[in-house]
Order: sequence, then structure tokens, then C-alpha cells
Amino acid sequence: MKIVKKILLVFSLLAISALSHAEWTLTATSGVLDAYVDFKEVVLEGNYAKSKRLVDYRKEQLTEKGEIYWSSTSIYTYDCIKKIQQVERVRFTGRMGGGAPIEEAVFTSEWEKVVAGTPNDNYMVRACAGGD
Repeated sequence: MKIVKKILLVFSLLAISALSHAEWTLTATSGVLDAYVDFKEVVLEGNYAKSKRLVDYRKEQLTEKGEIYWSSTSIYTYDCIKKIQQVERVRFTGRMGGGAPIEEAVFTSEWEKVVAGTPNDNYMVRACAGGD
């Protein structure tokens, strides 16, 4: 089982490393962070759409184990029929998804419902339509 987790980690890191070639569009900003999305590189596979996002923090953040990170990148997988999502997220030591990935901070969520009328619902609709 441990080998399977390591293999999944490697594949997740490889998939997220492709985020450095993304065409980021600023979608939200605050005194704490800037949030970006890339709709140029949406991947459609059957009933599923994959979309990339990035959060760039203005101040250093700390993982649960005390490691410093400045950004996180995510791949959102949407089931366009069931209107549910799963998120793979990695934290990075540098800004804009740069620097080293923090392995312990790789996160894959359970499948969860996308709430209608939220910004994430708008992202799902756009991704399921193929992006830009």
C-alpha cells in the first residue's frame, strides 16, 4: 500500500509540475493572497474536465509541520454530469508555484459537490465547456 501512495505522489507531482507552463489569469486578490486560474489548458476526458489554479501568498505560510511555503497549485477535476469535484493540491517553497514542492503537503480531496451559484460553480461550467 505504501508503494501505491508513493507512485500516486510521483504522478501528482509530475502533473502539477506542468502548472509552470500555465497561462494564469488573476481571479481574486486580497491583502493575504492572489488567486489565479488557467482556462487555456483545460483537459476534457469523457464527462470529466481538469482545470488548474494557483494561490500566491503575500506572506510566508506554514505547513502543519512548520515548513514555510509561499504558494500552492491545484488541479481541479470536475465530473461535469454529477457536478462534483476532486482537488489535488501541492504547496511550494517559492512564489507562483516555483521552488521545491513540499511532499508532505500533497493533498487530494474526496469527491464533493460543487455548490451552485458560487465562483467555483462558474469555474466548473467554464472548464466543462472546454475553457477558453
